[in-house]
Amino acid sequence: SGKLPEWENKPAPAIAIKYWQLSEDAVMRDVLMAVRADEACHRHVNHTLSDLPADGKNPFIGNHGQHGNNGGQIDQQGPA
Repeated sequence: SGKLPEWENKPAPAIAIKYWQLSEDAVMRDVLMAVRADEACHRHVNHTLSDLPADGKNPFIGNHGQHGNNGGQIDQQGPA
């Protein structure tokens, strides 16, 4: 049925509270919801990037040189 009643009131681990910036009284259900939301974002980014042509512009990076940006071009060479 997808229900985990034993986790409804089980406190979230401190590391999860810190990483996902949850409230101090967060429970495991809150952690699961945060993980799902985070993974949904990764899915969107990964699918968008995989659909770009080899010389396509990365729509998630602006043209202001942030994060080693090479003008939005996808680096086909990998790390130097």
